[in-house]
Amino acid sequence: MPTTISRIAFIALCLTFASPAISVADQDVSGLYRDSFALESAGNLKAATNKVLMILRKEPDSYFANLRTGWLFYCQGKSEEAVRYYDRSVGLKPKAVEPLLGKMLPLLGMAAWGKVIQTANKAIELDPGNYTANSKLAYALFMSGNYAKALERYEFTSERFPGDLEMSSGAAWCKLKMGRTAKARTIFVGILKISPSNLSALRGLAACKLPAPSPQLP
Repeated sequence: MPTTISRIAFIALCLTFASPAISVADQDVSGLYRDSFALESAGNLKAATNKVLMILRKEPDSYFANLRTGWLFYCQGKSEEAVRYYDRSVGLKPKAVEPLLGKMLPLLGMAAWGKVIQTANKAIELDPGNYTANSKLAYALFMSGNYAKALERYEFTSERFPGDLEMSSGAAWCKLKMGRTAKARTIFVGILKISPSNLSALRGLAACKLPAPSPQLP
């Protein structure tokens, strides 16, 4: 007849094989994630970032930790650091679209239009109809002065999201910049019929009355 201690040991052994225990290291990482999310919610982005950096010291090849670090640096306005960690995420998951979309955020903040275009095109190769990639590509092309290509992207996106007034306005601005003032005006009037206080359309409509297109941006 096994003793009480023997029975307890036997039950513990059975439980070990039945459901693998979480290691102390895994518990530590889970706690760091929990703390990081809590700190972010409280608005303490620097401390939230430090928690994830501690995870990366333990797991440098963690896709999620690199992705989250990129996001937290972006939220702090540290664009170059954000790009670096998003790039690490891309390297870890080359077929993933989300780190490319994330990377565009700091690049847009840096007005690095060429790099935004390059990154957006990579995302579109993986996911051709992706709204974020196409809309950001359109904006970066516009800001680069490539109005014809920007118009293609705005119209491509508008066809898939006809109710998106931002995409319609972007297309109208491209037409205005290309000298197609009458067509641009028609689009702006249509937008204002739906959204009378739409600032981009109001500026665009005002620009249509001028001899030359207004330098205002969408």
